Amino acid sequence: MFNNVDRTGTHDYKSCSPRSQYQNQDLISLGCADCEIAVAQPIKDAILERANHPVYGYTMYYQEFYDSIIKYYARHHNMHFDTHDLILFPGIVSAVSIVLKSQLKRGDTVCLMHPEYPPFERICKAAGYNIQLMHLKENADLTYQIDFENAESALANAKVFLFSNPHNPTGNSFSSADLSRLHQICQKNNTVMLCDEIWADLSFADFTPILNVSKTNTVSFLAASKTFNVAGLQLGFAVVQDLALKHQIKQEAESVHCSPSNPIVLAGTQAAFDNCDEWLGQFKAFIVDQFTFVQEFIDQKMNKIGVYIPEATYLLWLDFSKIFDSVEKAYQFCINNGVYLQSGADFCEKSGVKLRMNVTSGRDVIEEAMNKLKKGYDKLENVEK
Repeated sequence: MFNNVDRTGTHDYKSCSPRSQYQNQDLISLGCADCEIAVAQPIKDAILERANHPVYGYTMYYQEFYDSIIKYYARHHNMHFDTHDLILFPGIVSAVSIVLKSQLKRGDTVCLMHPEYPPFERICKAAGYNIQLMHLKENADLTYQIDFENAESALANAKVFLFSNPHNPTGNSFSSADLSRLHQICQKNNTVMLCDEIWADLSFADFTPILNVSKTNTVSFLAASKTFNVAGLQLGFAVVQDLALKHQIKQEAESVHCSPSNPIVLAGTQAAFDNCDEWLGQFKAFIVDQFTFVQEFIDQKMNKIGVYIPEATYLLWLDFSKIFDSVEKAYQFCINNGVYLQSGADFCEKSGVKLRMNVTSGRDVIEEAMNKLKKGYDKLENVEK
């Protein structure tokens, strides 16, 4: 069911970008967070049915579409909201950017977790915000946790706290207790919490939505993108139940005429939320199986590379620090051996020697990539044979 899909000719960013950059059409790309896995059949059927209609004009947001979202998150995450709490955007990063602009002016401070999803820092810098970093604490087993002493100081002067949960790239699914403690700090400082929760459905531990911690001064960002491998449909939404905050965000969205009412996108997204629960369960089992394969391969054949199975996402945060003294050297090692992994430096100024690996290509591709890396690993002088 989850065999590798050849994306040749589709101009996919995941493969085409690194292959073009390094002039290597055989480079295996395990970087960008989308999949070589076919979407669930109900999504494809809905898109084809709508595309078969000969008119692609302006389309209203209709109640059945809203209901598909509302019922899905109630069903999966005990998260309850209504139509009026939803604000639609053409993608999550655009949504975050507009919400930030509703709360901040140039020179204001936004707090980001560190490491964190790279576009968050980029949009904050482009808008002229001051960035304060909240450094996560790395444990001896390579996992991460919130350092609350650092959190107190990082949030002291921040008007907005922007973070992902489940967390990209570490795979943490922060506990209800941790989120409650963070919210208490934000409340004390009158800091608005913006939480990107697009990995929620791919959590293998307990997941707590931020709106189940507090509806005050909080915004949840959600999408079908990672869950159902439809990132290219470019649709995300904010859920806001704080009335004053909702009014500010809607005004800002209206100021740029943000109205992503693409009829094809709406049809595909509704099908995902209404009809793909069974597919999602199978996809999650596939991810866990992929994680296990990679971890066992590394532990048995490349044991100086650090690896742990995360609580969420389909991304591994690999540690090469026992082999290389810089992330640049680790990154180039992978490129030289025909495998592209994303550099940890993209996520964190002081990432150590970490690279991010996406395991959602087919097993044959993942196995080929691991064998390529092992061949290079066996040639290194600073590892035990």
